[in-house]
Amino acid sequence: MKRTAADLIAELNAEAQNFQLVALCVGFANSTTFVFSNDPQRLGKLHDAMLAGGEPIGLVALNQTEDKSPTQKGTFTQVNEFRLFTRPLEEYAGDDWAVSYLEDLSGRIRQAFIDHIGPERVLEVKHGDKRKAS
Repeated sequence: MKRTAADLIAELNAEAQNFQLVALCVGFANSTTFVFSNDPQRLGKLHDAMLAGGEPIGLVALNQTEDKSPTQKGTFTQVNEFRLFTRPLEEYAGDDWAVSYLEDLSGRIRQAFIDHIGPERVLEVKHGDKRKAS
């Protein structure tokens, strides 16, 4: 049975407890729409995307870590690093195409981060834990 938009938003909300930012990836024939966990209109946006023919495929999540390091002057500097996590929705957990879709998508997201903030701050991409996006 296909889940409702409300069911998917409940899963998105649950994942949001584990990450700084989580998005539900809604696939279309030639594009992807992201419904973010912190968007107050997330249910409406997901509903509209599904009505327009979009298929919710999986989750992509982001965490930012902070490392306080001493400097030569004895003060601390924060070095922020980013980790990206993905997983297909339960409906697609065993489907190779969904895993490939999310891996490709996360690779493009990671490259956009690298282009914007540099490779030394973008650590890794993790895929596929069925329990949560990490």
